[in-house]
Amino acid sequence: MTPNRCANAIGGRWDELPGLPEVTFMHAVLLPHSSRILFWGYGQRSDQARLWDQATALYTQPANQPYAIANDENIWSGAQAHLNDAAGTILVHGGYMTGGGVSPDTERRAFLFDPGTSTFSPATDLHVGRFYPTTLTLADGSAMTLFGQDNAHAGATANSLEIFTPGPPAGHGTWSAAKTLPFNYFYYPWTFLLPLGDLFVAGPQKPARRFDRTATPIVDLPSRRYNQVYPQRGTNMDGTAVLLPLRPPLYRARVLIAGGSGNPTWSASEAGALATAEWIDLSAPSPTWEALPDMNVARDHLNSVLLPDGRVIVLGGWESPPGGGPVEIFDPEDPTAGFLIGPSMKHPRGYHSAAILLPDGSVIMGGDPNGGSTPNERYLPSYFFKPRPAITTSPGAIGYGAAFQVSTPSPTAIEEVVLMRAGAVTHGFNHNQRYVGCRITGTAGGAVHAIAPTDGNVAPPGHYLLFLVDHDRVPSLGAWLRLT
Repeated sequence: MTPNRCANAIGGRWDELPGLPEVTFMHAVLLPHSSRILFWGYGQRSDQARLWDQATALYTQPANQPYAIANDENIWSGAQAHLNDAAGTILVHGGYMTGGGVSPDTERRAFLFDPGTSTFSPATDLHVGRFYPTTLTLADGSAMTLFGQDNAHAGATANSLEIFTPGPPAGHGTWSAAKTLPFNYFYYPWTFLLPLGDLFVAGPQKPARRFDRTATPIVDLPSRRYNQVYPQRGTNMDGTAVLLPLRPPLYRARVLIAGGSGNPTWSASEAGALATAEWIDLSAPSPTWEALPDMNVARDHLNSVLLPDGRVIVLGGWESPPGGGPVEIFDPEDPTAGFLIGPSMKHPRGYHSAAILLPDGSVIMGGDPNGGSTPNERYLPSYFFKPRPAITTSPGAIGYGAAFQVSTPSPTAIEEVVLMRAGAVTHGFNHNQRYVGCRITGTAGGAVHAIAPTDGNVAPPGHYLLFLVDHDRVPSLGAWLRLT
């Protein structure tokens, strides 16, 4: 007998994962070519990072640690991003200047993680210390970091951006000179690369802004400021934001923000949590924030995750322990339906927590309240309890605008071909998650034929999970490919 089969097929199910993560699941990165997660938490410590492998359900340590490379590092509250190379290298940088052994350069340290060998190596130091920055991959495959704090260097402006380019010298890469921004946000500002190449900062401070990072100097145009419907959503990594699915041919950019705190002062608690949500359509002639139906429960330090069926889940940030509160599901194609309430987690997840999509379409969440002594949990969305389409064969790499095909036993049942960018998340904001649709051109010979996204502004180069989604909006398992 399968208990609660109908309920699972509507709201999904939570499972507690075996074993203990040993360190707080605060920063999490999905590693390409696998179902492994690189994660780390509080520091400074010599064993700060861990790996979790969905295939084996085991937690292990990398072959080395950042501390062995620079004993003044502390990558807690730094940032991370995927680089565009065949290995799927991860850039890790910045962090927290506190504790024994740190130096004024702690917040400038940077490292590269090779998923193939599970090793860290040094990268060139940043020009500016970055504590609580946002880092994302750009259209050319470089990684841009912006904002954050430099607590050790007088005159260093953290309201600036730097761009990391992999390669020389000696494989350590280079950072561009810091470029000043005429405004500032904190902390982990919700910044997105839009399909036309400009950047959009959705908050949490007001107003939201859209700007051209390539301009010299960068200009803060009043016509590109967008005041949100509700008051500011807090200061201390409160609330969450997500760029909603980008679908051809227009790749319309919409951003959802939700939750946060009505408490204007710095706080790691969930006091004053908000249930409100709103969104903006940046493809409209005059973009304007619009209120959405409230979430069912108020949430402060919550996470949001894009699913391959186009829906968004919000989770964590729950005010009422001992449980972790319910997951809620929002469908951007049916916004008036609001947030569907789903099953509850076993453990509370708040300020220092992370949630990230896995290759099979499930979501792992971990973190608060007790660091590495609290088991992580895995959410199985409703499509796990329905027949799912299958991918027989798929390409390992595709180029922009290129035609490709995906073999499947039921090509005529497929509604969408979707690329989901590997996630990189911390403190409730996933800097790298992205849902990009591919235009279907036909079905023949047991395959779906499609066209890849047009350029790197729509879909930055790198590693994606390919999903086939059928007419009932049920996705297949994901298959790795590289878009380049």
